[in-house]
Amino acid sequence: NKVHDNDFVAFRVNPYKVKGDHLCSISIKNVVNPPGHNDGRRRLLPRILSNREALIEGLVNSLNKNPKLTAARIQTALKNSKVKSYTDISYKVLYDSGSSVLKYGISSEFAFDATAEKIIEVLEFIFKQTEYFEDYAELNHPSHIPVRFVMPSHAYLSSCYNRPTAYIDVPTLYSTIGYMSLLERYQLQMMKMGGIPHWGKINNMLYHNHQFILDQYPMAQKWIEVRNDMDPKGTFVNDFIISLGLL
Repeated sequence: NKVHDNDFVAFRVNPYKVKGDHLCSISIKNVVNPPGHNDGRRRLLPRILSNREALIEGLVNSLNKNPKLTAARIQTALKNSKVKSYTDISYKVLYDSGSSVLKYGISSEFAFDATAEKIIEVLEFIFKQTEYFEDYAELNHPSHIPVRFVMPSHAYLSSCYNRPTAYIDVPTLYSTIGYMSLLERYQLQMMKMGGIPHWGKINNMLYHNHQFILDQYPMAQKWIEVRNDMDPKGTFVNDFIISLGLL
């Protein structure tokens, strides 16, 4: 089992069907101990281009002018990211897409039970939505869909509390047409399918939805009690805690 036999496993899939299928790229990462020498390299051209902000800006403008090219652009990006083996310092290996994408990438990510049935259900729904948005809402999804696997956490407010979890991300690019509308729609749809939003991503549909938090986080009330015991005067209360009803 690849998930249990490696330190990190994820895959990325094109939400658009190209030549009759959805292209998928698998990413497996392991800690090398003791550290070895650098081995292999990512492809030179994608490595250079993905670190130049002007080129990402050009990509955004191109996608806005020619949205019908979106599927082919994602297909090309996935193919160009192919590397058989790559060993390097951890921070260089961690992020696959280049530093410039960090400025323009924006997403909502959701935690689901790490079962094949659930992952397939959610991905097939995203595929259908991608087709629907393109045909009827003139919204194009400018990115692949990443899926990563995480082992259970004991943190009370972790979305992977006490269960193996598959995180399914729905990224887009800042300032592409309808980027925020796309994320808001997916937030509502994924939450209805049992997805728990990632705290650190775009999750404005979670704000003031206090009952959802209490229902989905079995230890939320315990967390509130511990927080109040440790901070009875509310010194460390902030807008984020208030908006989520964690008082």
